[in-house]
This record gives sequence, C-alpha cells and structure tokens, in this order.
Amino acid sequence: PPHTPPPGGCGAVARRQAMASTAPFKPRGAWLERARRSLSALELRFGEEQERLFKADAVESICKCWLVVCACLVILWSLALRSLPLEMRRQHQPLRWSVDDPRTWYYGVHLFHIALAFVMAGLILARKWSRTLRSNWDWELLVTIYGAFVLACLHLLSWWYMASLFGVQPKELRPGRWDAAEHVVGSESMIALWALATFVPVRFCRLWVFPLVLLLSYAMFRIWVGGPHESTWILQLPKLILVCIFALYGAWRHEW
Repeated sequence: PPHTPPPGGCGAVARRQAMASTAPFKPRGAWLERARRSLSALELRFGEEQERLFKADAVESICKCWLVVCACLVILWSLALRSLPLEMRRQHQPLRWSVDDPRTWYYGVHLFHIALAFVMAGLILARKWSRTLRSNWDWELLVTIYGAFVLACLHLLSWWYMASLFGVQPKELRPGRWDAAEHVVGSESMIALWALATFVPVRFCRLWVFPLVLLLSYAMFRIWVGGPHESTWILQLPKLILVCIFALYGAWRHEW
C-alpha cells in the first residue's frame, strides 16, 4: 500500500513533533532539580534507614575524637590564663574585674570557653549512663555547632583584638609585641580547621560550615576592628581560602 505521511509532516520534522507531543512537561524549576542531582555526590546523604544506621555507627567515633579535642582546648586555653595572677598583683592598673576593662573580657572569654569544654566533655561521658543522650541527641550536629562557635570566637581569644574592640592600645595595659596578632590568629584558625576536618569524622554535608564560619569571622573582624598592619590581609586571606579549599576537598575525598 502507498505510504501515508503523518499529519504533522514527514521525516525528521515529524519525529521532532511527535517527541515534543509525548515528552513530559518540565516545570520552570527543573534546572534546580538537575543541579541538585549533579551536586548530590558532594553531599553523600543516604536514605532514612541508611542515614540512621550510619549516624549510629559514627557517633561513637565522633564523641571519642571530640573528647580529645575538648582536652586539647582546655590545656591551650588554661595556658593563656598563666598571666592572670600577674595582672591582679601588678602595681600599675591592676585587674579589678570591671566591665570597662578589656582584660576582664579577655580572661572571661577564656574561662567561659574552658567551662564550655568541660560541659561538652561531661555530656559526652554521660552518654554511657543516659539513654536519652545516646538515642535522642544528634551528636554530629551538636559537635558541628560547637566547632563553628569555637572558630567564630578565635579572634576574641586574642588580646590585640579584644583591646582593639574597646578602643585601647594593646601595649597600654599589657606590654609586649602584638604586631603579629593577625598572623597568630590566622595560624590558630588554620590548625583548628585542619583538626576539625581531618580528626573529627564529621560528614561533608555538615563540615562545610567550619570554613564558612572561619572566613566570615575573619572578614567581620577585619572590617570592624582592622589589624596591626593594613596590608596584612593581602597575604592572610589567600592562605585562609587555600586551607579551606584543601580541608574541604580532603574531607570529601576521604568520605567518598
């Protein structure tokens, strides 16, 4: 029998029209779904049941590693308090724990962080006897929040930044060389980020909070307070960005 072409035409044009008529409707936000699927390899999230089993298996490692981190933080911050007795016994402008004295806030922030580390360690140890702490608490999320809080407060643990927040020259109350304060805080930030990204087994889907908080904290204090030298950020900021990139990529690769 003679060939009858389709009503829409013949050849490639007819095929395209037929495919267009039978293709599913794609909403305007379909590109967001495609982007989410293409980036899903970076998250490595699981289904509900696999997610629960994975978190139950990883929580023990997270808690053990965070106990070590809390012990290191207590030791380091306790060493910063070694000058407290000298400040209280000095003849000229002794420490009186007044609100307008930046030394009060400097030592107060250290004492607060030491107490918070003890509370965190106590909660981790109490998991052995409390069923609620073992089953109902998201310890990975709790560790992520606490780690981000520590990274955000690193500048407040520096005497130069604390004195500058009060508009006081650091050398007026505590003689010494504070020109390298920005480099010291930057080194502490890099070490803290490296420890959180490599030692504590927090997944990449939450680990990205650490470098984000670190960069935002540095930018905020740099804009708000400044630094000992105006041009230091030209060297400091690229180093922080590179460390954040390497830490994120290394953590993602090991998790994959």
